[in-house]
Amino acid sequence: MSALAHPNLHLAAQILFRTFLIGFVLMLISWCLFVTFKPVWMDLMLFKWQLGNPELLEGIILTFYLVAKFFLFFFCLIPSLAIRWTLKKLEG
Repeated sequence: MSALAHPNLHLAAQILFRTFLIGFVLMLISWCLFVTFKPVWMDLMLFKWQLGNPELLEGIILTFYLVAKFFLFFFCLIPSLAIRWTLKKLEG
C-alpha cells in the first residue's frame, strides 16, 4: 500500500509537521525578541504596570516557553513522525 492509499493520514502528518515547524520558528523569534528587549519589558511590567516581582515574572515567562515547547513536541512533532513511520511501514 502506498501513502496515497491513506490520503487523510498523509495530510494529517503534513499538517502536524508544518504546525510544528511554524510554531517552533515563532517561538524562537518571540524568545529572541524577549531576550533582546527584556530590560524594557521588565521595567514596564514591574514599575509602570506593577505586575509583581522579577522572579515571578521570569518564572511565568519561562513556564510559557516550556509549555509551548512541550505542546509543539508532544502534540505536533511526535504524532507527525509516528504517522509518517506508520505509512512507510505500510508501503514497505
